[in-house]
Order: sequence, then C-alpha cells, then structure tokens
Amino acid sequence: MPHFAAMGVRNFFSTLRVVRHYDHVGGDLVPDASVLLDVPDDVRLAAAVVSARGGDWRPAAAVLAANRSGPDWDARGEQAAALAAAAIEDDAWLREWLREQPGDPDALLVRATCAVEAAWRAHGWAGTAPRAPGDGSAEHFARFLELLEAAEPALKRACAANPPDPNPWCLRLRHAVGTGASRAEFDRLWFEAVSRARHHAGAHAAALLYLSARWHGSHDEMFAFAERGAAGASERSPLALLPLQAELEFAVSGTGGPRAWRRPQALEATDRLLALLPPRGPALLADPWPARNLLACLLTRQERYEEALDQFRAIGGHATRYPWAYFGEPRAAFLSARDDTRMFLAAQIPLLRPPGG
Repeated sequence: MPHFAAMGVRNFFSTLRVVRHYDHVGGDLVPDASVLLDVPDDVRLAAAVVSARGGDWRPAAAVLAANRSGPDWDARGEQAAALAAAAIEDDAWLREWLREQPGDPDALLVRATCAVEAAWRAHGWAGTAPRAPGDGSAEHFARFLELLEAAEPALKRACAANPPDPNPWCLRLRHAVGTGASRAEFDRLWFEAVSRARHHAGAHAAALLYLSARWHGSHDEMFAFAERGAAGASERSPLALLPLQAELEFAVSGTGGPRAWRRPQALEATDRLLALLPPRGPALLADPWPARNLLACLLTRQERYEEALDQFRAIGGHATRYPWAYFGEPRAAFLSARDDTRMFLAAQIPLLRPPGG
C-alpha cells in the first residue's frame, strides 16, 4: 500500500485512483524483499563475497589473482569494491589474509579500497560523495578527512604492490576529491591512472566529481569532460554514462533549481542513454545495472514515469548504491522512487476503469 504523504497527490479523487489501481501498476515488479544493493553478476565473485563474510579469504584471493594483470581493469576494480564492502562490515577475514600474505597485491588493493570507501561512507551514504565540503556538520567533515588521511599508507602500498594496475590510482583520485588536492596533483594522479587504462570508468567517475562545481571545478569544465569521455568511449563502455552523471551532479548541486532535472541538456543526455538500454531488449552496455539505475533515477525526476517503470522492471532486484545514495540510504531511496512511480501512474487511471483493465 502506498505512503500517501510521500506521493504529492492532494486531490481526493487522485487518492482514490491510487488506492484502486496501485496494485495493478507495476504489479509485476519484484517484491521489495528481493531488492539488494550491488549484488555481483559474477557467480565466482558473489560466492567469494559470501565466503569472506563467513571468514574465508581464499576464494576472494582466487578471484582477484585471476585478474591481477588485467586486461579488464574495470572488472578488477568492481571485484575489489564488492569485497571491500564485505570488509567494511567485518574485516577479520581481510586482516587474516594480510597476516598470512602481507605483500599480496590483491589483499592490499582490497585494503586500500576499503579505507577509501569507509571514508566516503562516513561523509555520507554515497560511495561517490553526495555532499560537498560545505554540506553537513563540521564534525562529519573532520571525521571524513581523518579517515582519508589514515588511508594514505594503504593507497601507497597498493600502488607499489602491482605497478601496472590502474585501480589504486583511481582510488587516489577519489582520495584527492575529498582532500582537496591541488590541480597539479590531480593532473598527476589522472595521468598515472589513464596511462595504465585510458578508458577506466572508475578514473573518469572520480575525475568528474573533482571537476564539478560542488568540489574543485566548474559546471562548464565538468560537462566538457563528460562529453569528451563519452565521445572517446569504445562500444559498450560505461563511459557512455558520463553526460548523464554530469547532469545528476549539476541537478543535485541546486544551481539550476528544480528545473535542472528537465533542462534540455538533461533530457537529451537521458535519451542518449535510453537508446543504449532498451527496457525489453539486451542492454548495449557491458554492465547494465549502474546505468539502468541512473536512468531510472533521472526518468523519475523528469516525471517520465512510464519509461521509469520500464527501467524498474528491467532492473528487477539489481539496485546499485549509485545514484540512489545521493538521496539517503540507497536501497530505501530506490524503493521510494519505484513506489512513487507506481503511485503517480496509478493516479492517472480513470477511477471507474476496472483494476488491471
């Protein structure tokens, strides 16, 4: 049953329409209990995460060792992130791994990822910084900086342990966003990352944030970077998300007000990504879940609810921390947006039409 206070429908008859039709709009969506955050598609990785939570680090070591030399550096970064999320909950397994193999580059990558991610989570829900330095309490930001400072030794060790790997350098870019590194230092870190993997999605996402007006750049600089990155992307590359990621960052900055979500550039970026993510066909991106979640988020805020509902159907239970973490606890924000989509669509159905008709 919908939460009427959240739906913004004040008209009495609209409320009656929601009550009558809600269960039949999106009734084929997976139930709330089946929605999970950032569940890996890779069966071996998913099993390794379960084993790690049970205290066994060896499956995690096997997964990362198989990709230690690339060439899919984006996948390696995602593997490390999934395992780091388990370590943030309980790192006993990771500490045991490092005791037994203190110089293991895979263990050191997970440790560095864990350290940076824990800092961002202390600053806010998102692993991609929903709040800029002026947002939130001074105590929050001081704790954030303290954790970033504590992460520096782990980052340096991870970089030294596996020199060809761009992922530790991507982590250092995220670290530079939070610490306010100079442009010269950012440029140095950017070169180190992209000289190892020119189209690395994690490096581009961190750079986009650094170049945003909310952090250390400007709207113009951020949008230009996003368009360049997307234009140079290979087929099926997640860099196709960059223009819409930039629109999200612009909208949440508050600069354009509520209309920012529906400005022509945002609508055009949404349509471009929509063409790569047909709701009833195969996605034209290698990893569709973050892209579909981003698309569903923007479609709901643009009040394109029919299209949003199609994307929620395609997502199923595959919610992702990004972008929902910009709006509170990520899973709750995903479910709220999905619920609001159903309510607004139900409110448009004539009251006397038979439910489901």
